[in-house]
Amino acid sequence: MAVRSSKGGLRVLIVCPTGQLVHSFKSQLPDVEGIENVQVDTIHGVLRYKRPGADEKVQWAPPSALRRIDVILVDEASQYDNLEWKRFAQAVSEQPHLPYVVAVADFQQLQPVVSGGLCQEMLHRWPRIDLDTVYRTSDPDQLLFLNRIRERQPSRQALIDRKKPLL
Repeated sequence: MAVRSSKGGLRVLIVCPTGQLVHSFKSQLPDVEGIENVQVDTIHGVLRYKRPGADEKVQWAPPSALRRIDVILVDEASQYDNLEWKRFAQAVSEQPHLPYVVAVADFQQLQPVVSGGLCQEMLHRWPRIDLDTVYRTSDPDQLLFLNRIRERQPSRQALIDRKKPLL
């Protein structure tokens, strides 16, 4: 959708919950005409959060950079905390041109670290397409991993060293 929109002259923003996803999306963008109209950033980058310290005294204000965006694609929307999602939704709704927003979310997967529910509540009021296809695996190691990460996040070292138990 990002490539097709950018080829049509639209300016696209892909919003991700993590820097790792940003890197992944950027590395997958094809080298085609119009691709310079596609930006990829974390939700924190989009919202222009300030760092701890003297910046904490600055009041948050919705980013004016969204005025240059026609299409916003939000990936892994289920992972956004309530504060982030509220600020994002506010920033989008205050744009005079109301960009077209598509959010992809699976609320049965990873949940926000701090607080959640607002994104799901808001998305249920949006027009939506539900994808009901479920892909299953019979690989016992993969099933064990998936069941364990539903309870808590594995350590980085456990992910690197696959011979140790994941949790």
